[in-house]
Amino acid sequence: MKKLTPATLVGMVFGLLVLLIVGFVVKKVMFAEEEVEEVVRGRILPTALGDLEVGTVIKPEHLGRARFIRELTGDELLVEQAIIGRVVKRRIESAVPILASDLYPLGKMPPLAVSSGYRAMTVRIGDDSALLSGLLHPGEHVDIHWTPEGTANSDPRMQEIGALSMVLFRGIQVLAINKAFVQEPLEAAQNTITVEVAEKDASLLRLAEAHGNLTLAFTTDSSGTSMVELKDPNRATLEELLGLPPIPEPIPEPVPQPPPPFVSTIYRGSGMSRAAFRNGVPIYGGYDYNNGNYNNIGQPNAPVQPVPGQLIPGAIPGQPVPGFAPGQPPAAGYFLGPTSGLQTQPGATSSTPASQQLPGSQNISLLPTSRQ
Repeated sequence: MKKLTPATLVGMVFGLLVLLIVGFVVKKVMFAEEEVEEVVRGRILPTALGDLEVGTVIKPEHLGRARFIRELTGDELLVEQAIIGRVVKRRIESAVPILASDLYPLGKMPPLAVSSGYRAMTVRIGDDSALLSGLLHPGEHVDIHWTPEGTANSDPRMQEIGALSMVLFRGIQVLAINKAFVQEPLEAAQNTITVEVAEKDASLLRLAEAHGNLTLAFTTDSSGTSMVELKDPNRATLEELLGLPPIPEPIPEPVPQPPPPFVSTIYRGSGMSRAAFRNGVPIYGGYDYNNGNYNNIGQPNAPVQPVPGQLIPGAIPGQPVPGFAPGQPPAAGYFLGPTSGLQTQPGATSSTPASQQLPGSQNISLLPTSRQ
């Protein structure tokens, strides 16, 4: 028996290693199984981060993205742009694909459910504190308070009242807030609310919104009553809204009367006539001798139709006077001159004694007309 030498031992170890390698290769070739590569299927789709109730207006903060390994039905919405701004039609659960049939069409809103005899109206409330800081839910009831401003406070009758705030409606139902039918965060300002009011109160609410600020107060009352009565439901007035007394009718100022004229009384036999002068100018028909009033205040000196026994300047006694009806001569009388007194026809003489002349009428003399 040969002794094992180091060289022999190394050769045996090397041969064993070669045998193992050859056996491994033969096994891999002869007993190899075909491996099937795993393919990851699915698609990333937008989904709701939380449950979305019916009537919710979808905003970017409502949405997330997730991978879904499922066969697409064709109703899934693949991008957020097709979802944002639309209103939920059927309740959407979180972490599920959003379907087009779950939403109203873009730009469409749910129909308003309004009771018979009522109207749905949207009014501007203002900041969120006037809207109960977001604690109010659509479907609940509120009292509407009104504070006048602007032209409503400029009425002089408001100075007697001073500051005013009043309850306009009690127990009004809220239909939507900022076009949403569910509770949502409010804007810092310029919020709107849609309420249900009786048909007869619609004009009143619109008038109040235009002339003041509206605030809300939560209530369990659902009466929906107005605190202001209108004479005409189709025509609300600011006077009725403020409860002001009617404006008194203006008292017409008396028309100033001119100073009384100088009246001259003329006697001729048993006949008498009178003439009125103002500032030396005769007044023809514009003065009433019975009550002492002017009949024609605007034109006290305007000539009018003469009357029998009273002649106008330039007339000749016994002759027709311009302004009289044809064939109707004036009666014999005196010619009343504006400043020079009564004039006679040429050749006539005066028979009136000085004692019959009126005192204080230095520029007026009364002379009888001559007889034919």
